[in-house]
Amino acid sequence: MLNYSRIPIEFQSTNTSAFNMFQHSFSASVSRIATFEEDSIQPCDEQPETSNISLNPLSMVFNYKGSPVTIDLLECFACSSEAENCVDISHANNIFRVIVSAHAHLFLIQALNVSSLLLARTTSHLVAVNYLARQNEKIQQKLIALLESSESSDTASKEDIRQMLLLKNVVVTQRLNSLQQRPLPGIELIQHDISPQIDQKLLDNCRLASLFLYHFNMNSFRIWRKPMEIRDTNMMNTSSTTVPNQQYHQIPIQIQSQNVNPMNSYPAQSLQQQPQQQIHSTDHVTTHNGTTTFHSTNPQKPRLCEGSPGCSLVEASEQRKREMAEQKKELTGTSPGEDYFVRKTNGRLGLTIYAHNDDGVIRAEVRGVTSFAPRCAQVGDSVIAVDSELISSVRNASDVEKLLRIGKVIHLRRKTPLPLKAPTQLDATNVNKKTGCAKLAMALQELLVTEKKYVADLREMNEVFLCMRQVRDIMHAAIRLYKMQTSFLDSIEEAIGDMSRQDISVAQIRDSVMRVCAVFINKCADFKIYAEYAAGYHLLQHEIKNKKELLSKLEAVNSTREQHCSWESRMIKPVQRIVQYPLLLKNISDALPKDARERIQVETALQKMQTSAEYVNEMQRLNEDYAQYMETVRKANENMLTEKGLRLDTRELLVFAHIKWRDAPAEHYVVFVFHSLILLLPSYARKEIKMKWTRVLPINEIDINEMPNDSVNLKLYHAAFEGPNGQLSHSNPNTVYNIECCQSQLKQHLIKNIKKARTIFSKESHRPLSGSSQSDGGYVSEVSKDHRNSK
Repeated sequence: MLNYSRIPIEFQSTNTSAFNMFQHSFSASVSRIATFEEDSIQPCDEQPETSNISLNPLSMVFNYKGSPVTIDLLECFACSSEAENCVDISHANNIFRVIVSAHAHLFLIQALNVSSLLLARTTSHLVAVNYLARQNEKIQQKLIALLESSESSDTASKEDIRQMLLLKNVVVTQRLNSLQQRPLPGIELIQHDISPQIDQKLLDNCRLASLFLYHFNMNSFRIWRKPMEIRDTNMMNTSSTTVPNQQYHQIPIQIQSQNVNPMNSYPAQSLQQQPQQQIHSTDHVTTHNGTTTFHSTNPQKPRLCEGSPGCSLVEASEQRKREMAEQKKELTGTSPGEDYFVRKTNGRLGLTIYAHNDDGVIRAEVRGVTSFAPRCAQVGDSVIAVDSELISSVRNASDVEKLLRIGKVIHLRRKTPLPLKAPTQLDATNVNKKTGCAKLAMALQELLVTEKKYVADLREMNEVFLCMRQVRDIMHAAIRLYKMQTSFLDSIEEAIGDMSRQDISVAQIRDSVMRVCAVFINKCADFKIYAEYAAGYHLLQHEIKNKKELLSKLEAVNSTREQHCSWESRMIKPVQRIVQYPLLLKNISDALPKDARERIQVETALQKMQTSAEYVNEMQRLNEDYAQYMETVRKANENMLTEKGLRLDTRELLVFAHIKWRDAPAEHYVVFVFHSLILLLPSYARKEIKMKWTRVLPINEIDINEMPNDSVNLKLYHAAFEGPNGQLSHSNPNTVYNIECCQSQLKQHLIKNIKKARTIFSKESHRPLSGSSQSDGGYVSEVSKDHRNSK
């Protein structure tokens, strides 16, 4: 079970309802309303059960009929139910209805946003929005390509593919609207595209969830994840001497591009204004191992396509058929025995692919092979096609990256045939390693390879940008972040050891897993620095808007004008990296047998890193939503803060949550408990915030009436001290604050942290930051030694 003694998670920061609190678990009623049997959807008449629902970035967990139910947030479909205050969740072969009294919409928004940030591997809503927008564009491109495909293809199969693409468009649009706080789409978005045969199989009270359930079970519809396999065409293309027991090697494949901020891309209109100018652009293709190759491409004459001037759809279609006939000849090749295919959807490939312009024809070849790449791949192998789309048919080298990212089947050709090897007798140790621990070794190797690349990027970022004094003053946390990550990399490298040794045993690999997890558990408190870094990055973005000369300096450093070398792409990497650690640990966990004792250690490390990632995310949102208002309050109360030795510093924040202050005209407030004070801030805060409705309460002047007979209410007494001259030292003497919390859990959490703050203030000592506090698991923070010494 998850540890709920942490900062409650906010479901939607702009609302002020009772459910609008920072939390990750809550009570709700759950019932199963439908299940998929054979080839139809059967309604279920089951009574709702009250269950505690836990929400984390990877999944949602609750108990139903005495058994735990784990729902993958990336491969389920959740939508508002036609019933009031309900959310329908379609997952695997069931549809569950979650009844959340008066707050169903907020629960749905939180579930969608948490998984969308995980999907985009970021904590920034803007980055996630841009990622989903690109996914939407790819869906539209596939729909157009499906429309232009050959008429000889199976019509029924094409219709199923079209409907699944339209359903995925609904899923992506739903996530986009959720992040942008727009109304979520319903069945009306796809209603007219549902075939009559499928429409009659949908349940009337949950049509959209039923549609997802039908395609999930009948057509193996998956939103983001699909199975992948690799097989050699030595077996595929042999007709007379078919080799029995064809071996399919499961290879995780993923192709990643460098971080590109689409907000800075040049509009198409500006390019059209200079039709005569020859533009020689430098493109790059990056695969998962992080190696990037650069190449210059000359502009090619674009192919006629639908929408081009003077080209009808019929002409474009005819030209497409001629191209397909030419492609078929090249795809056949002269030596089919030297070709092999990699079938992929989502994973890691581990190849560096170099694309270039060879006398007007685009070519691509393998230039680098990592330890976790397919064993049949070699340096020098040519990439022939992706999804039967010839590499030589694309317009420029940058299109190769698009093909590799969205394609499913990669067709490669060996530079030279592999020599025949006599079968060798493997000992039991190597057999076990190859069959049982290959995936585990690859997961560990992936963690190490990506960590080395990340630390190298951090070093380069510090050397290039932090040499500027203005940037260094704002992003001072980046220097300490680099030192911390360098130490962390050394520990990880030492814990993993040498995975390339032929004599390594299964026990040694599993010991490496235990050591790696111990590193994460022992050092998770160090990841608090990411919250400070994220705050500095947000402040830098704000400063650049007002200081054009600073922006000019940052842009001048990027002499290559490559987007992946820009200051935004380099500085956003730490924010993206912190959310990748849970995914890397999840890969290690999935590679272990279910009964392995190492899984307990991995799950502990995974929970710790999820907590750290959530904390960074929440602190980033805190800075975005309330930092400027806190600064206004700090300046207005500067004399009082100095006089009493108080510090309004987000690095000393223990807890914050949405509450109701019953005595205020506008009840909805946010309470912040710091090491030395309590801040009450209206949740509707604006720039013109009125100081009379804010409260800064010194922590040593606060008494608590816990009201044990009331589960959600408590009272705070501000018993101000008198100064030497007999006058009160605060303008609000003996004030009583009647506070109402959303849940009893939140009330107890506030009381605990207020008492903790009084202890800290009285001792003038500080405890370590993080969600891994040894005493209570709650989020606490610590001012860095440098910061404390400067005071």
